[in-house]
Amino acid sequence: MRPAVGCALAPPDLEGNRAFQVRWSGPAGAGDRIVLVDPQGSSRAASLLSHAIATGTTAANLRAPAQSGEFDVLFRMAQGIALAGQRLTVAMEPIVLRVPGPAKAGKPFQVQFTGDHRAARG
Repeated sequence: MRPAVGCALAPPDLEGNRAFQVRWSGPAGAGDRIVLVDPQGSSRAASLLSHAIATGTTAANLRAPAQSGEFDVLFRMAQGIALAGQRLTVAMEPIVLRVPGPAKAGKPFQVQFTGDHRAARG
């Protein structure tokens, strides 16, 4: 992607499942959007993870996915043309569940949890 009329600037590295702000510029026509996409998605609809309408302001709030990987923030016109974009890396803290010892059938047991509680809820 090459910057053209617009630009989309996001932090290059993010923690997973967190909100972040994108500063952008562009024509802001009806239907223009700032989108977060998975470049490996099987289709345009499947790759869309978060979006904001690009009108009335030069900042948009998106949410990083609850998975690690590389994703693209794009200024996408209503016609589907991406005017500008930026690659970003998302790092998700692993979720770990531990049972401190053997559990007896039908009896309660304790579980230790570490990781991002928001991702565990889906």
